[in-house]
Amino acid sequence: METTCPFCGDLTFIEQIRRAEDFTIKREKITVDVELYRCSVCKKEFEDFNSSYDPYVLAYDEYRRRKNMVQPIQIRELRKKYDLTQKELSDLLGFGDVTLSRYENGALQDEAHNTLLKLALDSKNLVSLINEKPNVLSSEKKDRIIQLATSINLFDLIEIEFNGPDLTEYNGFQSFNIDKITQVIKLFCFKRVVFKSKLVKLLYYSDFKHFKINKHSITGLRYAMLPMGPAPNDYQLLLGFILKHDSDISIEPCKAGKYDGEIIVTHSPPDLTVFNNEEQATLSEVNARFAFYTSSAIQEKTHAEPAYKEIPVGEIIPYTYAESLNL
Repeated sequence: METTCPFCGDLTFIEQIRRAEDFTIKREKITVDVELYRCSVCKKEFEDFNSSYDPYVLAYDEYRRRKNMVQPIQIRELRKKYDLTQKELSDLLGFGDVTLSRYENGALQDEAHNTLLKLALDSKNLVSLINEKPNVLSSEKKDRIIQLATSINLFDLIEIEFNGPDLTEYNGFQSFNIDKITQVIKLFCFKRVVFKSKLVKLLYYSDFKHFKINKHSITGLRYAMLPMGPAPNDYQLLLGFILKHDSDISIEPCKAGKYDGEIIVTHSPPDLTVFNNEEQATLSEVNARFAFYTSSAIQEKTHAEPAYKEIPVGEIIPYTYAESLNL
C-alpha cells in the first residue's frame, strides 16, 4: 500500500512484514509474531500505531497458557453467563472494576488476583462469594445466579457425555475441551462453505496430525470409524451441544449438486487465544492442506488411511494410528 513514511516523509510503497520476536514476561522468554511495515525508499521499519494487533497481548496469552492462568475470554464468558457487570464481579472478588477491565482487555493479572478469578470460575465458589457479600447484588439477581450456578447445566452434561475418566490413547491423552472444539469449527468454517461431512474429517486430521507431532490431541475428542470414514464419536450430539454453547454457529441446508447437504455457518471469527503456538501451527497446516478439497475428496483420502482399512465400523480409533497418518 502507499502511505507517507514517518522517517523519510516520502509518499511511497509500504511493505507489511511479519517476523518472530522474543518478549520477556516475568523473566520468561515468549516468542510471538510481530507486524511491521518497511518503507521501500529508506528501508526503515515501523509499527502501525492504529492497528489493533498487539504482540504483547499475544505474549501475555501465551504466558497465561504456560502458567495455567485465567484468560481474558474466560472472564468475559463468566460475566456473560451470569449477567454480571464488571463492577459487580470486581466487588465480589474484592478488587476494582478498572483493574478487572484491564484484565478483560489483555493485561496480565498478578498471582493473587488470578487465584480469585480461578475461584470464581467454579460455580460453587461463586455462590460462596455471593453469600459472603450479600449487598453486592440485588436479591432478585442473587437468587437467579445461585439457581443457575447450582443447577446441572449444559457444560456438566457435555462433560458427562464426552469426557472420559482417564487420559488414554483414545482421547489423545487430552481432556475434552468444548471451547477448543468450538473455536476449531469457527476457524474452518468462518466465511467459507464447509459441509458437515467435510468438517468432521477436518477435526479428525487436526487432532491426529497434532498427535503425530506432539503426542497429544488438540481437542480431546474420541473418533469412531463410520462407513463414511472417521468422525467424532456421537458427532451429531456433539454438534447439537456446540450450537447451544455458541449461538454464532448454526447448521443450514445447502445443495451439493443434485444432493441435499448441510453446511456449518459461523457468524464470528475464531478466538485463537485458546490455542498455543503448536496447535495454531497444526490447524493452519490442515486448513491450508484441505482448503480446496470437496467433501467427497477428503472422504476418499480418509478411506486410504490405514485406520479406515483396519478399524471395524463403530469402534473408537486409537490415536496410535496417527503414526501412519498420510499427512
